Amino acid sequence: MTIKNKSLLLIEDDPLSADIYQTKFTGSGFEVKAVFDAEEAVGEIKKMQKGEKEVADFVLMEFSLISANGLNLVKLIRNHEKTKNIPLIILTGWTNEDLIEKGVDIKAEKYLLKSLYTPDNLVEMMRAILKEK
Repeated sequence: MTIKNKSLLLIEDDPLSADIYQTKFTGSGFEVKAVFDAEEAVGEIKKMQKGEKEVADFVLMEFSLISANGLNLVKLIRNHEKTKNIPLIILTGWTNEDLIEKGVDIKAEKYLLKSLYTPDNLVEMMRAILKEK
């Protein structure tokens, strides 16, 4: 499946990781909007919910943002009619089982440990998820 012109909201507070992901996803055909903290993420999500901008085709987010608990962002996405069905992959360095269960409970497509997946792996995963939708 082609992912050309599919939009991706990338929420990542580590500049180096964000740059690596943004480069890979842009090169793979995604139109990437990267945000670097919870405040920016909330702003982008609310613009989608208000119809001020197109709803992203995909969200890839770091769960353990320095400025906020990622669970609050996921709830913001999932609890609104316009954004509740956006495919969502959560990345984290945390291995806490309670957090993994929360990731499943809030209907994230994937809850992944960053150290186990390359950007190439993520692109392939995203292609598969979009194909299913």
